[in-house]
Amino acid sequence: MIIKITKKVSKKLSEEVWTFLAETGKFKCEMPWELYKKVETFTANCPLCAIFYKSKNIDDSGWLYPVCPKCPMTLAEQTCHQEKHSGKLDYFSRWTKAKTPKTRKKYAKLTLGIIKAWKI
Repeated sequence: MIIKITKKVSKKLSEEVWTFLAETGKFKCEMPWELYKKVETFTANCPLCAIFYKSKNIDDSGWLYPVCPKCPMTLAEQTCHQEKHSGKLDYFSRWTKAKTPKTRKKYAKLTLGIIKAWKI
């Protein structure tokens, strides 16, 4: 089921998700149920993808990932899974690959900063 949301709602939900991740150092699958329910239907559980998702690519390991050209993360040169295209690790990829909560907090805070700076 595809749910349409506004950019304002997308930003608010994204801030909620990334604030939780920045404060806890946890993964999205560890979000409280009330928060998870708000984003579970979006591509990659991402409110930004709900607005900007255009297509998907498959990486060398067969993993599907979204392509969202006008997303604030993309515009900040922090496209999710950017290393697949340029070899450069973006904040999201660094967050997913982080081995410790402290490192996940660091990259979640950087991601949150981009979302908060997004002018709607």
